[in-house]
Amino acid sequence: MAKIVKLDVTNFKRISIVEINAKGESIIIGGRNAQGKSSVLDAIEALLRGGKAFPDMPVKTGEKKAVIRCELDDGIVIERGITEAGTASLKITTADGMSPQHPQAWLDRKLSAATCDPLAFIRAAPKAQAAELRRLTGVDTDSLDAERATVYAQRTQDGRQEREAGALLSRIPVPGEDVPDEPVSASAIAGELEAARLLNIQVGELNKEAEEHDNDAANAPTIALETLNYHQDQAIEYREQAQELLRQAQVLEDRAKGAEKQGKDEHDVMIESGKADAKIAAALRAQAEAITVPDIDEIKQRLDEVDAINNAVQQGIRYREAQDEAAKWADKVAAGTSRITEIDAERIEILSGADWPVEGLGIADGAVTFQEVPLSQASQAEQLRVGMALALAGKPEIPVALIRDGSHLDDESLALLADYAQEAGAQVWIERVGSHDAGAVVIEDGTVVETKNQNTGS
Repeated sequence: MAKIVKLDVTNFKRISIVEINAKGESIIIGGRNAQGKSSVLDAIEALLRGGKAFPDMPVKTGEKKAVIRCELDDGIVIERGITEAGTASLKITTADGMSPQHPQAWLDRKLSAATCDPLAFIRAAPKAQAAELRRLTGVDTDSLDAERATVYAQRTQDGRQEREAGALLSRIPVPGEDVPDEPVSASAIAGELEAARLLNIQVGELNKEAEEHDNDAANAPTIALETLNYHQDQAIEYREQAQELLRQAQVLEDRAKGAEKQGKDEHDVMIESGKADAKIAAALRAQAEAITVPDIDEIKQRLDEVDAINNAVQQGIRYREAQDEAAKWADKVAAGTSRITEIDAERIEILSGADWPVEGLGIADGAVTFQEVPLSQASQAEQLRVGMALALAGKPEIPVALIRDGSHLDDESLALLADYAQEAGAQVWIERVGSHDAGAVVIEDGTVVETKNQNTGS
């Protein structure tokens, strides 16, 4: 593994000219804000990674060309020029004086595929962290995670439906064993009831007609007697007139006799009519009595029994339908649970087969985990270890990690970074505000103004 032992930067971003002799695995670039600290780290990244790492304005304002050059401890020299017009050149000279035909491709093979900044990864959003880790490891469980989320949401909804169906089933009484599966037809009994009602009406009408004839028969003698008396009264009147009018006596006598005869005849006719009405009434009554009217109350009771049976049948149908509905949703929930189990197994298989930069690293629910907890909940030391491991993923031959905005790191964290870099045989460049860090290279107005003593800080 090769480390940078010397870095020369001219006219790059804020830098006028910087010469740094790098020693050890941890190099701190210090100074006030807007003095060129970030430009040093950007220069290293632009030198190693090429055009994809160039800033928008790589050449210092007013200059024509920027030059970045470094020497590695294995004798390799890398030099990149960038013109104001945006053209760039790259020259690599190996320890034996050879130059590769495709220098950037040769250089890319010696670099890590990961980001150069461990802290940038640690501070990134969980989704961005997961995306970067998937890019590095080739582990992609997005489709499985998305499917699991969809299946889980559907199972939750199906579970609500299952509980509602179960609650409905619990409110329906269990049907008895003797309840038929199909409703009983009441149309025949209803027909019997209607026929009985009609017969009852017919009997009533016959009895009413018989009663009318009974009344006529009962009143016939009275009417006949009244008629006879009327005509007898006429006869008396006529006789009185005959006595008074002798000359008309015979005529009146004849009229009297005729009146008496007419009265007797009408009396006899009325008597006979009354007897006939009595006979008709008796015949009608006999006809009514010959009709057997079914027991309407009994028929109604039978109808009530049929209604009760049919209500039980409908209740049984509702119960079985509720059973089927509850079973349907239970099957859906079981299917969802089964699919989630399958997805989890597939996911475990994918994750267990991955080549993780750090043991214990993983991806769960779209976020990076360490030792099975979200990376954000890991200790700072663990997060730094993960960040450094990712920055150096793939064991690059030029293991360089760049840490921007390192001012929030305490002494313990700085020491940990140095230890991790030494453990990995790597080199870490750290940008920090201020000039008090031991061994710091202090930048002011685009140039190096001092290098702190590693031991004394002065």
